[in-house]
Amino acid sequence: MPYDPFLYRTPEGYAILQDWYTEALRAFQIPISTDYLPTRFGETHFIRAGEESAPPLVLIHGYGAGSPLWRQQMEGLAARYRIYAVDCVGQPGRSAATVPNILDESWSLWLADVLDGLGLPQAALAGVCLGGWMVLRFAAFAPQRVSHAVLLSPVGIAPFRIYWRSGVPLVLNLRSDPTHAGQRLMRMVFVPPRSNLKFNREVFYALSLVVKHYNAGALAGMSAKPTTRETLHGARALIKFVRGESGRVLQSVRVPTLLLVGQHEGIFDSGKAVRRAMKHMPDVRAEILPNVGHAAIYDAAEQVNERIHRFLATKR
Repeated sequence: MPYDPFLYRTPEGYAILQDWYTEALRAFQIPISTDYLPTRFGETHFIRAGEESAPPLVLIHGYGAGSPLWRQQMEGLAARYRIYAVDCVGQPGRSAATVPNILDESWSLWLADVLDGLGLPQAALAGVCLGGWMVLRFAAFAPQRVSHAVLLSPVGIAPFRIYWRSGVPLVLNLRSDPTHAGQRLMRMVFVPPRSNLKFNREVFYALSLVVKHYNAGALAGMSAKPTTRETLHGARALIKFVRGESGRVLQSVRVPTLLLVGQHEGIFDSGKAVRRAMKHMPDVRAEILPNVGHAAIYDAAEQVNERIHRFLATKR
């Protein structure tokens, strides 16, 4: 996709992120291919792996990320599943620049188009962080399309922790140079104080590029120099995640669901997320993974992959 000034701060920064994407694809140790499919929000890019006849598994990445960061899951699960790792539109991957409205069902409509484009009447869906919220909402929106929902450190179940000195200024574009606030936020999210965790270098490098070159407020409909109207819209979006989804929304997720959160989750309280899920979600398995944080899909990839496979195999 061409450079879009709403999503990226400079053409040079956009080129740097695209170069990272190309190099990340070369790191895969299994055969993969890439393609595009049409949606009402524009073309959506995806990576696929695994035998075409295997059960389908669709992967949705987190905020400000891209599908190559699913590499360890694709390498670990492609022998058993036909995997499609999708670049979310409006995010720093290779999909269209259109940003669906986060305050309505636009993201679910996009996911429905993705499944249609892949020729999948129904599939297992797994999402991490913001992608977990997308899967959660889609399972409530179109349960007949979801055979299994896998939520990996998802936002939207437990209330956010608020980082006034880094997260709020970054999302609302309150600083002209986002680098310091962004890196501070990443450390607080991925390696919280007193957790004794180490930051995964691959993840830190990728997200550092995103913080520097991508417009972090785009998801909330905000330009790099937001208007008053955009700022108000962005604040509403931030409040939505700070509060978490209502019990009514969680109760409407009636598909078999796996929830995995890290012991040292930096965005929300892990125990509270598990308790809310167990209280409100009718068919959920919830587990706190020890000695990991928000980056469990990288730092505990084998554990995550094993639990995903066991869940999909026993619930099919």
